[in-house]
Amino acid sequence: MFNAFRQKPGLPAPRSILAGPRVYIRPPSRDDAGAWVALRKRNHDFLKPWSPSSSLRHLDHDGYMRRLRSYRHDWQHDRGYVFLIFLNEGDALAGGVTLNSIIRASGQMANLGYWMDEAQTRKGYMTEAVRLACRFGFSTLGLHRIQAGTLPENAPSQRVLKNCGFSYEGIVRRYIRIDDEWRDHHLFGLLSEDMPAQGVTV
Repeated sequence: MFNAFRQKPGLPAPRSILAGPRVYIRPPSRDDAGAWVALRKRNHDFLKPWSPSSSLRHLDHDGYMRRLRSYRHDWQHDRGYVFLIFLNEGDALAGGVTLNSIIRASGQMANLGYWMDEAQTRKGYMTEAVRLACRFGFSTLGLHRIQAGTLPENAPSQRVLKNCGFSYEGIVRRYIRIDDEWRDHHLFGLLSEDMPAQGVTV
């Protein structure tokens, strides 16, 4: 299980699956390389206005394998947790969701990131995947806070966060480099104690 994996550095990424009604999320594997490369290349222009500049580079097989090694290293050292999103029907790869920049000690928090195939947007899949990732973050990792930033004009992403119970907390100036420009972001946060009060199902 996830807890055992975190406590034993050096193990490969687990095969455990977090499943919802229509999507499931799991850690990436070598076998996902072809589907990931095809999906990222097909969605390059769609994702470019919203994505960190570094995430749009090296979208080939070698680039995926380097990412996979980094993902596993981060997982093994409790630094970040990357999941791919799949549709229950047909097991098609649809996107990704990440809990990264883990802070322990007095913080117990993480940053949330996510992306989705353009063809699968506006269907509620991302909301479901984010809820699964939050359940993992709070219940398995024992986090107290999960936060996410969106560009001010990215209304669909903001709807996902609000639908998952996140609260708007303000503007972070020149927060992330997007399309080679430092951009302000709207910051949203979800606390472990927010979930029962807001009826968030994760």
